[in-house]
Amino acid sequence: YLKYELRHDSLSTAEKLGVGDTEIGVSVIAVQSTAMRLVLGGTLRLPTASREAPIGVADLRIGDGGIGFDARALLDVRSGRLGLLGAGMFTKIGAGPNASLYDSRRIAIDVAPRYHITPPLAVHGAWSLRNADVTGTSQLVGGGVSYTTIDSWKSGETLPMEMRFTHLEAVRGAAGTPKFTRDQLEVRIYFQPTVR
Repeated sequence: YLKYELRHDSLSTAEKLGVGDTEIGVSVIAVQSTAMRLVLGGTLRLPTASREAPIGVADLRIGDGGIGFDARALLDVRSGRLGLLGAGMFTKIGAGPNASLYDSRRIAIDVAPRYHITPPLAVHGAWSLRNADVTGTSQLVGGGVSYTTIDSWKSGETLPMEMRFTHLEAVRGAAGTPKFTRDQLEVRIYFQPTVR
């Protein structure tokens, strides 16, 4: 049909292989105690990726073309079986080609209260707020389950890791924002080299 009726050539695939934008980041544990942990971090994003796209039909560029940075904070508080995880992030994306079509500023806030059924196993609620200067504001609500071996970790006995499943649904958003759900599975394995 494409070749004979529309006078176009047959369909084909296009691939883009390259190195994306480079990120340099740092995270610091600002407060560490048995009841509270506060982590601060930041990332600088450099536009080292190619802006060339192999075809004109779709945008297959692997970089946004602008210098950007983000700053984030994470607070984890626990008292008995109850806990609260809160995170905030601010992202600034530098002006590149077609900058007016994409967000140049994003703010994200996440709050997740939890109840520990056992020390490693917990159920949690989740509320997320996303705000951006072009795509607007959206709110998501949900919950999930998490499992961690960090509190009980002892060298040579268990693997220090965290697993977390969260289901989120959009409950409010700017005009034109699609109604969507998101399921995310996070697995973190902490490797600590042994110094002899």
